[in-house]
Amino acid sequence: VCICFIIMGDTDRLTRNKQRAAVKRDAAASHIESIYALGLSASTDSSVIPKFLIASEDIQNHWEAFTLENDTMLEAMIELGTHSEFSNNVELEVRNTLLNIKALANKFRSSSDAGVVASVTSNNDKPGSDIVNDNVETVSNPTAQVGPLIASSASSDSGVQLPKIPLPTFDGRLQNWPDFRDRFTTLVGNRRHLSNIEKFYYLLGCLQSGPNDVVKGITVSETTYELAWSALVQRYDKPRQLATTLVNEMLNAPINHQESPAILINFLNTFCENIALLQSLNIPDLGSFLLFAISVRCLPSTTRRLFEQGNTADFPTVDSLLYFTKDRVEVLENSGSSLIQATVKPQAKLVFNKPKHTNSKPNQSGSKAPRSHQGSPVALVANKPAGESHRCEQCNGSHSLTSCSTFKGLSIDDRYALASKHRLCMVCFGSNHWANKCKSSCSVCHGRHHQLLHRDNSHAKITPSKDPVASYIGTQHSRSVLLGTASVNVRDVAGCLQPVRALIDPASQVSLMTSECAKRLGLFCEQWTVPVAGLAGQLVQSINGRVQISIQSARDGNVINLSTWTMSKITGSMPSAQLPVSIRNKCSHLVLADPNFDSPAPVELLLGADIFPQVIRSRRHDLGVGLPTAFDTIFGWILLGPVDPSLPAAPQQTMMISLLTTSIESLVERFWKIEEPDEAPPSFTEEGRCEEIFAQETYRDSSGRFVVPLPFRTPPTSFVFHGSRQLALVRFERLERKLIQDKPLYLAYQQFMADYESLGHMSLAKAPGSYFIPHHAVHKMEGDNMKLRVVFDASARPSSNTSLNDALLVGPKLQQDIVDILLRFRIHAVVFTADICKMYRQILIAPKYRQYQHILWRASPHDKVQEFELNTITYGVGTAPYLALRVLKEIAVVYGQQYPMVQTALMYQTYMDDICTGADSIQEAQALKDDLISILSQFGLELKKWASNSPQLLENIPSEDRAVGSLPFNIEKSPQVQILGMKWNPDVDIFNYNVSSVKFVSSKRSMLSVIARIYDPLGFLSPVIFHAKHQLQCVWRSGVSWDDRLPLELEHSWMSFVNELHYLSTIQVPRFVGTSEGSQYELCGFSDASIKGYAAVVYLRVSDRHRRVSMFLLGSKTKLAPTKAMSIPRLELCGAGLLARWLSRIQITLSTQITIQNVFAWS
Repeated sequence: VCICFIIMGDTDRLTRNKQRAAVKRDAAASHIESIYALGLSASTDSSVIPKFLIASEDIQNHWEAFTLENDTMLEAMIELGTHSEFSNNVELEVRNTLLNIKALANKFRSSSDAGVVASVTSNNDKPGSDIVNDNVETVSNPTAQVGPLIASSASSDSGVQLPKIPLPTFDGRLQNWPDFRDRFTTLVGNRRHLSNIEKFYYLLGCLQSGPNDVVKGITVSETTYELAWSALVQRYDKPRQLATTLVNEMLNAPINHQESPAILINFLNTFCENIALLQSLNIPDLGSFLLFAISVRCLPSTTRRLFEQGNTADFPTVDSLLYFTKDRVEVLENSGSSLIQATVKPQAKLVFNKPKHTNSKPNQSGSKAPRSHQGSPVALVANKPAGESHRCEQCNGSHSLTSCSTFKGLSIDDRYALASKHRLCMVCFGSNHWANKCKSSCSVCHGRHHQLLHRDNSHAKITPSKDPVASYIGTQHSRSVLLGTASVNVRDVAGCLQPVRALIDPASQVSLMTSECAKRLGLFCEQWTVPVAGLAGQLVQSINGRVQISIQSARDGNVINLSTWTMSKITGSMPSAQLPVSIRNKCSHLVLADPNFDSPAPVELLLGADIFPQVIRSRRHDLGVGLPTAFDTIFGWILLGPVDPSLPAAPQQTMMISLLTTSIESLVERFWKIEEPDEAPPSFTEEGRCEEIFAQETYRDSSGRFVVPLPFRTPPTSFVFHGSRQLALVRFERLERKLIQDKPLYLAYQQFMADYESLGHMSLAKAPGSYFIPHHAVHKMEGDNMKLRVVFDASARPSSNTSLNDALLVGPKLQQDIVDILLRFRIHAVVFTADICKMYRQILIAPKYRQYQHILWRASPHDKVQEFELNTITYGVGTAPYLALRVLKEIAVVYGQQYPMVQTALMYQTYMDDICTGADSIQEAQALKDDLISILSQFGLELKKWASNSPQLLENIPSEDRAVGSLPFNIEKSPQVQILGMKWNPDVDIFNYNVSSVKFVSSKRSMLSVIARIYDPLGFLSPVIFHAKHQLQCVWRSGVSWDDRLPLELEHSWMSFVNELHYLSTIQVPRFVGTSEGSQYELCGFSDASIKGYAAVVYLRVSDRHRRVSMFLLGSKTKLAPTKAMSIPRLELCGAGLLARWLSRIQITLSTQITIQNVFAWS
């Protein structure tokens, strides 16, 4: 059945691809046919020729689009087996039309050339006079940067063809208008043989978006060209404004503090061009106008407007400005304005830095004259008066940049960008020097950057996901505000219209639908993996998926197709309480979109701003003061706004302010970085409060077992976990219904709970509990046997919104890393492993804390639900791992001096409840085994599942307490199923790999799933995993979607990888690395790089007492090259850094057991 569904899915996908390609192919063919029809009309109407020539430039793009879709359609038909229905006639017909278009275009261009030459020759008496041939070739986009081309030739006598002259383009800047005006007038405007229509088309091809808006409302015709040109002249031909702009550009030119060719060239370009333009304006008194432009900037805007109202000169002089200002002062004084005392800031001092003379002499004090900027022209420098506050480059406030709260709120990258934009020193944010001249440094790491640019700066803002997908907003209380609801018709999977209650919210950037509604309509839900974050970035709820819906208006039959996200719940009932009848009476004459708008009912659909403009209409109706307003929509009238204040208090709404943030795409991009070797975990740390509680309240009972407390953050009150019993009861009833439907699971669950009670790990509660923990089953089948684990969910939040895990301290990390444990496990000649049987359940919880570990249970649906309290550490409580490992640490500390090997085994060679340790001889291993059994038994801890590479070591271990087969070194506590996991075979003392069967699926999602489930902690299979990740990166670069079929070449490569994956089960790696007494040890590391990535591998070189040398692979790390291309030398350096960190990690880990004499690294 699964195969049939897969085949049907592929057929549907190929059919859709074929239909899509056919539509796009026909569209491209229609474009080509329309251009050909335009060419035919140009044969009879010469005014259409320029338009046809412009359109013909796009013909090649349409042809490429046609061939692309035609090939796509053919491939889809081949896959479907219907290629016999494919016809080549369409391609031949379109190709013939394309050739006809090109022939017509060449014909019109050649006839235009001949006609222009003949016309010009007849109008010139002298045979040697110069002529210009208007052979026009336009680009496809009239507003592109490169305009039309004018081909010119020499005189008819010379017969020399000159290069084509490009027509100028105009971007709307006043500085560029004179050049554009003169060039266009010469090349086009003065051509008498060109019609006004042709000139107009040339003009449109030269104008960019701004100037094009000036003439876009003018219709192209023979009589409107002059009108369009006049409009441009009136808009841009302003010599006075141009002159002022040029002066301002020179005054605002940046002051350069360093000398370089690029800086000097930029200086020359700015001033030479602007001075040349100023001179071309023929200003009568240029010097006086320059002084006017400088001085008028200092006047208030009111004074400048009054001056311009009375000014009649095209280019005012500074004298006229001063005369006006004096008159204005007299007017203000006479009108009494002089009584207002204004605070006048000291003016900036103008300092003229003159060039240094070579024959400078010492001054009167005997010192040399102060050094000026040699070779630089005279510049105006504004010296800031003493006492004037610094202006912030970020917000222009009167404070320094380092004190700006807005600047501190930026991300590190944005701060760098701002400092670069304003050319500030990256070390102190000064503006008068560069970072290489600065004597300051970072106060955090003493690096050459400012503290606010430090990457680990605690004040730095965590950069959020850029370009959030969407957000939606609602209300916090519906007591006084009514949101608009409507009953809309949504088409279900069968095509029938079904009523759905919708909330119309223009403040939402997306539309939402409840998962229950989508299920009721039978709509297909696409997989979506983006979480939803609310206020302060708190995770609120996960998006379940995305569905495509079709909404039809009952009033006019309009259909709206849109994509909505699905969630379990959008909001509570709307409204939250019954509205007064008076509101309904006020709008009884309106056709309401929701006839039951005044009755509380759930909301199944939220229509956001993405379709709000299509829904809302222009009409509105006010119902009165303090009452909602009616708005007309395509569904009818909706009510929005405040309601009668006399309405009783309504319960609180649960609308959220949310933001769709990180998607799986951004998470997978981090996939290329997971091969970095982590730093070795630090030695055991203490988290003061948690350690203090453990030390003060932990004790041993009469049987020797540890009794530990629950480390609460603050002493819990009676209201902290309010509602937890009701939540646990609902969850239990749901669990019971599930168990009743699965009889084997129910029997296993009943047996587990019975054993839990009989062993004393739980007992009937004698008093009501303060927190009730929901529980559920996690199981898997191993052959005919069911492996069951009951999980207690201490993270369940009741109505008080506080779970048990929220209230508990987690404690410091005491768990050793699996990589370190495996590396130490390889050092011993004789090794063994053992499991602490039910370790959590051998450690008791103090009686006063058991009220927070209550559960609900009954063995039969006919019995009464009873309260039980859990007496031991519970799997699922957040602090459980810390308490269990802290007990082992306490045991190790107590017996550390007397039994040092036991201490090492418990503190450094234990992963969760598995002890992996050994010794150099069978006698030492036997003593360590006996000591572990003896010591742990004093605390009620029993060792099971024994395994060893020495059968002699297991002689006294009962067979039922021995492990069977190879032992996995996987993260067994994780519910994820491993495809490829490392195992230790104690019989032959090797590491090998267990490979599960993998079903091949050609999609990017399947690739990621397979690679993520390969477990290789020491990197013995790094070349294989690196190859798989490189294939995933190639697929990532191809841009295919998560569930689309892979490109053909990549699909074959990935299929080959999956089919050959089982060969890895034949790989064997010796566990023991040959250590012995008197041997010398050296670490040898190698790194290399290619364009695909880089790798580091470390070997242990062992030289025994007889000078025999052996090499053992310890582990490797690989990393893919980033998607952005990098040079091989840079990748080599990255590989060397990776090797250095990997060597350091291994050396620190092994130094507790062997002495490393030397460390060598090659690259």
